[in-house]
Amino acid sequence: MSPEEETEALMYGASPEDLMGGGGDLQTLTREELEPIPDVQEQCEREVVRLLLLYSAQPLAPEVSVAQYLFGQLDDTPFKTGIYADLLHLCREELTQGRWPEIRTLIQHSRSDIRALIAELATERYELSPNWTTHQIHVPRELDLIQVACDNAILRLNKVNVERELSARLEALRHPLDDATMMEHLQTIRALKQMDNELARLLGTVLSRGA
Repeated sequence: MSPEEETEALMYGASPEDLMGGGGDLQTLTREELEPIPDVQEQCEREVVRLLLLYSAQPLAPEVSVAQYLFGQLDDTPFKTGIYADLLHLCREELTQGRWPEIRTLIQHSRSDIRALIAELATERYELSPNWTTHQIHVPRELDLIQVACDNAILRLNKVNVERELSARLEALRHPLDDATMMEHLQTIRALKQMDNELARLLGTVLSRGA
């Protein structure tokens, strides 16, 4: 169904669900796909902050550190979870002052919730089974795959943000809209869905690199 046909159908009383099941491009936009499970946003933001705290000075490429790479990828992407937004701001301030965001410095912050979170993030993430050593299986450290970890964190965060915007756009179609606004929403939904698919593809590529 073309955007013009979708607009006309909506004008004559069709619901977004009707369009989603009608064989057009919107049919795959199920609510399960579009709405992240609770805390997914928070988990994604937590992972970005964790990488910043643990590996900020680690080089990814000549003259490009983990901190520089992550902030460059984030650009102006806002964090929606208060404490992670605050910690991200602190990390950015440290860089602005010419210092790497370091656990030993930031853990002295005056806020107890910031100190507690940093202590959490500073602990060992994975506990290896003794069997790994017994069977002499090589287990790569996270530091060995730091580029993959950074790419994965950014892609997941971007995908969650795209999914939330998709959900908001679909919800907007439930309300009375003029033709121009409705068309704008439909076109944006198509673009966001393409972005969502591309992010899923890139995530698959990143995960295969880390396997």
